[in-house]
Amino acid sequence: MSLETLFPEEGKVYECLLITRSNVTPIGIVRIGDSLKFKIFEGKSFLDLEESSYAIVQVVDDVELLASLAFNFFPELELEDAVRVPLKKVKGYPWVEGVTNCKEILVKDELGESRAKACSLKPVYVGIVKRILKPISRADNYLLELAVLGTRILVARNRGINVRELEEEAEKVYMMYKKLGGNSKIGEKIYELIKRV
Repeated sequence: MSLETLFPEEGKVYECLLITRSNVTPIGIVRIGDSLKFKIFEGKSFLDLEESSYAIVQVVDDVELLASLAFNFFPELELEDAVRVPLKKVKGYPWVEGVTNCKEILVKDELGESRAKACSLKPVYVGIVKRILKPISRADNYLLELAVLGTRILVARNRGINVRELEEEAEKVYMMYKKLGGNSKIGEKIYELIKRV
């Protein structure tokens, strides 16, 4: 099975799971040719990739799972051994096993300067599973955006940066999420964690 089956459009950012030695985290993945590119900021996965170059990228259709993992609310995950790399993967989702090549970079944005790794994953195995996909709702799109904004708000607060505009944007996103039928506990947990005090 080819990489293009899972990532049909080159250059598009796909929200996936990155699995390293000790962590599972959501991450934006871009296919360029026969490689997957991503940036990982400091944390467990960042450190794991210093110790081992093996990683797995999994394609999931569960936005609540992505949002939960972004905030380290770890749901029960059924893991199983990968085929060609010494890691475990989440059972039931398509995956790409590979070897990463990373270089450390500094990322500058409105949150300041952050250490990150710019990584390229060269696939050694692509696994496809048959599964009934659940449709992504419009509310799911807002939940994903709420999770992204939420992680940025927490980083900014830790750095003492004014987050008023981000908080206002997150509040609007949360209201749209609710308006479109969003009612998951994870959405409420994220909103409670990041809402203005």
